[in-house]
Amino acid sequence: MMVSMLGSVVVYGYLAAHAFAATVPIGHSGNLTVAFFSNEQGDSCDINATTHRLALTTRTIPNSYTCFNVADIFSQSNTTGFTNATQHVYNTEEPNGIFWRLESEGNYDSQTNYSRVWYEQYAPGNIQVGENASWVVYFYAFPDCQQLDPAKADADPDLNPWFEDSCQTEPGGQCRTTPYSVKSFAINSAEDYNKGHGGCETWAYQGSSGASSFGQPSRTISFILGGLAIFTTTW
Repeated sequence: MMVSMLGSVVVYGYLAAHAFAATVPIGHSGNLTVAFFSNEQGDSCDINATTHRLALTTRTIPNSYTCFNVADIFSQSNTTGFTNATQHVYNTEEPNGIFWRLESEGNYDSQTNYSRVWYEQYAPGNIQVGENASWVVYFYAFPDCQQLDPAKADADPDLNPWFEDSCQTEPGGQCRTTPYSVKSFAINSAEDYNKGHGGCETWAYQGSSGASSFGQPSRTISFILGGLAIFTTTW
C-alpha cells in the first residue's frame, strides 16, 4: 500500500512539475510556441488574436522526434496534456514525448486552410537570433508527418515541400507562409540536428532532396491537469 501511494505521489509530482500553469503566456522565453492561422487573415500572424489562432506551447525538450496531427491535437478539449514520441527511445528515465499547453479556444475548423505559421523560441537572458535553438520544428502538408503524398506511389516531393527550423527567433516570433494547409508538425531536440547540419537551419525548404518519411501516426495521451493549479509556478 505504501509503495502504491508513493508511486502515485511521484507520478503526480512529475506531471505537476512539467505541466504549464494557466498563467504562463503564449510567447515566453525558454519555451517553444507554434501557432497556426487561416490564410484568410492576410500575410500576418497576429499571435494576440485569440479568436483565430491555434497555438501549442511546450517547455519539454523531447528525447526523440514527436509528431502532432493538427486536426487531432486542436480538436480535442484538453488544454494541457502529453503526447508520446513517434520514435521510441529506451533506457531513459524521462517520459518519451512532450508535455504541452494549448490555446485554441475551440477555433479548429477542418475546412480552414492553415497556411500561416508562427513560431517562437529563444534562450532566456541570452537571445541570439539566428543561432542554435533548443528545438527543431518540422511542418508538413500531410497527416502523420509524412513527407510525401501517401496516396501517390510516384509523388513529386517538390509539389508539397516540408519545412524545418532550428534557429532562435526574435522575441515576438516569426511568421511564415506555406503553399498548403499544414496537416501535421513535429518537434525534436535540435542538438543532434544542428550538429549534423553544421549549425541551425532557418525555414529550410525540403523537397526532392528529402529523406524517407517517418510515416508513424502520433498517439496522444491527454491528462487532465486542471487539478494541479497549486503548482502554477513550476513544471
